[in-house]
Amino acid sequence: MAIDLTGTNLRSIQRGFRSDFESAFAKTVPLWSPMLATEVPSSASENVYAWMNQIPKMREWVGSRVLNSLATSEYTLKNKAYENSLIVPMDSVEDDTFGVYRPIAQEIGRQAALWPDDLVADALLNGTTRLCYDGQTFFSASHPIDPADPASATYSNYYSSGKALQTDAVNFTAVRAAMLAIKGVDGRPLGVMPNLLVVPPSLEIIAKTIVSATLTTNGGTNVLQSLASVLVIPELEVNPTEWYLCDTTRGIKPFVFQKRRAPRFTPRTSVTDDNVAYLRELHFLADARGAAGYALPFLAVKAKALCLASRSGRSPTAVIACSACHISSVLSSKRLRSRTRSSPLSQRSRRSSSSSAFSARPSLAAKTQPTLSPQSSRRASASNQRDHTATARDLHGEREWCVHRDRRLPRPAREPIGHGF
Repeated sequence: MAIDLTGTNLRSIQRGFRSDFESAFAKTVPLWSPMLATEVPSSASENVYAWMNQIPKMREWVGSRVLNSLATSEYTLKNKAYENSLIVPMDSVEDDTFGVYRPIAQEIGRQAALWPDDLVADALLNGTTRLCYDGQTFFSASHPIDPADPASATYSNYYSSGKALQTDAVNFTAVRAAMLAIKGVDGRPLGVMPNLLVVPPSLEIIAKTIVSATLTTNGGTNVLQSLASVLVIPELEVNPTEWYLCDTTRGIKPFVFQKRRAPRFTPRTSVTDDNVAYLRELHFLADARGAAGYALPFLAVKAKALCLASRSGRSPTAVIACSACHISSVLSSKRLRSRTRSSPLSQRSRRSSSSSAFSARPSLAAKTQPTLSPQSSRRASASNQRDHTATARDLHGEREWCVHRDRRLPRPAREPIGHGF
């Protein structure tokens, strides 16, 4: 049945969509941002935080008081605008099919409620590139203990490789011990007590095996049980080997969620609105203002596995992907050039084809494979089944091994790339 597009009917539609949005918004509670971030209200375009470089501990009162002049470092966090919008064509209203859009309005309300989670997850993922109060990136291997002293000693809250989260818990206990040992300007431990293990879904079972299981994988008593809770954040799956250990026991948490304006819902359904009069569309708009940033870096540590293996010791710039375990190994570009110039395969390819020089690019490397006899092909096939392939050895003059499964890697599968793959 067709609906007459009168002002009364449009206002009824508006109330229905607003009710759907507000109902879903009220029922949805942020999942992890309250655990990781301190919520701070904002009344301007930005907030300036003056973090104390050191908070002195209590001392025995002997003689006169010791008046501490506390140095502070400023950190500015600017608010940003965020929005989510829904368009409903007027034809759908006329044809009485606009009901299919109501669940979308509910989902917009739900996503608006989870907006703080999105910001905090983004802060986690980008902590190696965004600065915190001491002038370093939040996750850094060189945080100054005293930011006011250029010659200050440093501490690390970032382990860029070699710290895979494994069921033997060796790396977990090492990272935790390092957090406990972080000291302040006075040389005394800061009292960091990590209590939250944050992981992507890929590491959930391993994390729970470490800190939740009663028994170890060998059947012994798990002495690490209850040392930390496990928080799984699906957004972290983009980097499935990275994990975080945080201290959220204090009044100040590792991250800051700064709320300038809570999400609001603004329908534009009046017959006098331009989108209705000229575009024949109903617009349902949600928007908010705020930001997520960083507090004290010693309250959170980021660690990850060695996913890029290089035996050259030089800067990695080219990748070889393991087709069996989907882990990548890396070779330096200088080593690639030297190995491919000296390898028998590249020498044969230059002799057989003077029209093109050998390149480490995957497309060219694949074309330089020698033609094998049937017997050689069978031997090569059997070898490939055992070790994936020996192509990497042919191309580079020596074996390159996958650090995860100790197997030889296949031919290059990617263009040369830089750090951070």
